[in-house]
Amino acid sequence: MSGRELILLILQLLGGLALFIFAIRLMTSSLNAAAGPALRRGIHVATRGPWRGLALGTTLGFLLHSGAATCLFVGFLNAGLLTLIQAIGPIVGANLGTTLSMQLVSFKMGDFFYVPIILGAALSLLAPRRPYEQAGTALVGFGLLFLGMGMMSGAVAPHRDFFTPWLASSRDPGLSSQLLAIGIGAFATFAIQSSGATLGILFALSDAGIFHQLDQIFPLVLGAHIGTCTTALMGSMGTSITARRGAVAHLMFNILTTAICLAIAPWLLKVVAASAVGLTRQTANLHTAIMLVGAVWALPLRTPLARLVECITPSKSPAPDSSFLH
Repeated sequence: MSGRELILLILQLLGGLALFIFAIRLMTSSLNAAAGPALRRGIHVATRGPWRGLALGTTLGFLLHSGAATCLFVGFLNAGLLTLIQAIGPIVGANLGTTLSMQLVSFKMGDFFYVPIILGAALSLLAPRRPYEQAGTALVGFGLLFLGMGMMSGAVAPHRDFFTPWLASSRDPGLSSQLLAIGIGAFATFAIQSSGATLGILFALSDAGIFHQLDQIFPLVLGAHIGTCTTALMGSMGTSITARRGAVAHLMFNILTTAICLAIAPWLLKVVAASAVGLTRQTANLHTAIMLVGAVWALPLRTPLARLVECITPSKSPAPDSSFLH
């Protein structure tokens, strides 16, 4: 590859990634504005039991992605609208909801990216009032997701032989190589502040033929789950101890889920590989399966998880006063 080709490739990759991240942020802010006070009223649901909290978190994670949704719950904790134990269900749901939104992205809809863009633009122009205008903008963002992913895939495909050696670490079944790949996935997600964008990159690399097997992608997906926790951790700075514990609970949930999935990897990968034909669809199913494993253990054990977080983050500061919702 010549220097000019390398520069053009980097520009195409960065351009596609920038468009993908911009689309995610556009969808998040538009849906947040469209929902308005309904998001805060929805906190009533989360106070009625862990399964209702899971449903609320899944819905918001699907719409806003886990980083933004978890920051929302950290804000609720800071305001005293939730206790730490009550927040665990919504936090788990936010992670699960993000995987469901990425299921949509994984379908081969790239050739039709213009459809939601046209519909969204028309809705924004013909009904320029909240919430319709924001809903239209979110549709435009949804279409731009596929455009950005297509740009990345198209840029990489002609140079798959160049990229393959750089990803060799995720192909080694050894634990040290797996941990290294998890670290790479976590750092990439931290750098771009979006697990959805990391998954979009993995989808694009799969479509381009860089990855050939699910076990090559597995540790990178695990790393993305850990890396996305940095959004809430940074968002909790300067807040109450309960809010900071909520962010730490998010991190501990993903670390423990990663450890469990590594332990059951042979069975998990076998089930996921049988769930779909294409590697991109298998990756999306793996993303969801990991969070289902997390939900299975975390909801019944939410009280011990909360106690573990309190031991990790001791504090003499008082928790915020409970709101009228309690």
